[in-house]
Amino acid sequence: MNTRTVKIVIFVLSLFIVMTVFSQAVLMVREEYVTVAALPCSSSYTMAFDGVYVRNEEVIASTTNSGVISYVVDDGGKVGVNTAIAEIYASNSNAEASNEIEKLEHELELLVRIQNQGTIEAAQPNEVADMIDERYQSVMRCIETNDLEALETEREELFANLCTMQIITGEISSFDDRIEQLQSQISVLNASMQQPLSTIYSDKSGFFVSKTDGFEESLNIDMIDELEVSDINEIIAAGETEIYGTIGKVINGLDWKMVAVVDNSEKLFEVGDTVNLNLMLSQTQIEAQIENIRTTSDFRTSILVLTCDKISADLVSRRIESVEMTKQDVYEGIKIPRETIRFSDGEKGVYVVIGEQVKFKKINIIFEQDDYVISEIMTDSEYVAMYDDIVLEGVGG
Repeated sequence: MNTRTVKIVIFVLSLFIVMTVFSQAVLMVREEYVTVAALPCSSSYTMAFDGVYVRNEEVIASTTNSGVISYVVDDGGKVGVNTAIAEIYASNSNAEASNEIEKLEHELELLVRIQNQGTIEAAQPNEVADMIDERYQSVMRCIETNDLEALETEREELFANLCTMQIITGEISSFDDRIEQLQSQISVLNASMQQPLSTIYSDKSGFFVSKTDGFEESLNIDMIDELEVSDINEIIAAGETEIYGTIGKVINGLDWKMVAVVDNSEKLFEVGDTVNLNLMLSQTQIEAQIENIRTTSDFRTSILVLTCDKISADLVSRRIESVEMTKQDVYEGIKIPRETIRFSDGEKGVYVVIGEQVKFKKINIIFEQDDYVISEIMTDSEYVAMYDDIVLEGVGG
């Protein structure tokens, strides 16, 4: 073996020994500490509370003490002046027959639309199959989230797609027999029905709701600043109530408010914030804005006022709602377990393991929760960096 080869072998062996010793030293240092990786994190502030809907509502009084009401407008439906909203029948059977006729006529209209020659000629099996799969998934989502309003629409569209597929694949030639059967059933029901005793018309424009709860006169948008904590708590404690002897009510305009008693002492939410509302009882998600946060004599308690201009059946059928409110601002940075935070020379930070050393690194907190904070990602090496090994145990505070 020549001298050059010997030198290379000696160098490689020496390098191996140095690396081994170094790695063992690092392992010995690391074994003295329990560490956690500084991982990326994003979060936002969330608050839960029970809220009270405040809307401009006008009650439609009943004009008779007898008869059975059959509504011709769904809750949340838009009505104008002189729009028919309900019919009064002498017996419950007439009211039930009226509702059954409405359902049969709807199915009849759907089948006639499906069987339209232009619809059949334009339909392609692959496209219809994709639509069937998409509608089926939508139906399942509606069932899982208990979204009954959307479920009816999605179920109907799935039915239409399935019927269309039956025709274009030749499984059936037409729906003429079912159409004839529906027409016959409607004729029989119409012949057996008496005319309604009376028809109720709306004398206002807005959105109709069949249920009244007694707060229509005492809760309106103009007096929202007069509501006290005790007023809101009393309404929530009373729960959902229903007043009988009325036809329903009309909500004027799209705008509605929600009031709640909350703890915002940490100033996590501010007037003007756009927030996402998860309405737990209505199974609905909607966007709203914080219009006011009114402080009370108790410094921890505020009256929160939210405003929104979206209307649906889910949003008009209740007076009280369980809400999860989330701020739309998302804070992104490095997740720092609160238990790892230490102080050094008046600076807040954490200890990290770098090689065989432990070094103090500063943090810049931009978001806080009970068990962790989010530190801003900084380019300065004095601050904690992504994937640093943060010391959980082994360094005193």
